[in-house]
Amino acid sequence: NMEFRRFLCKGKSNILAECILIAMAHNVNKFHNKIKNGKCRTYLYSTKNVA
Repeated sequence: NMEFRRFLCKGKSNILAECILIAMAHNVNKFHNKIKNGKCRTYLYSTKNVA
């Protein structure tokens, strides 16, 4: 839940927009974890070798 406790905005359309942003952040976080754990076959960008 990424420590989400309450909506910051009032109104139906603002709450819907905030829900969509939370859902997008959740999906990006899941995708990041898949890449980090090596469970994804492709990368968005090539990785850099840091010495």
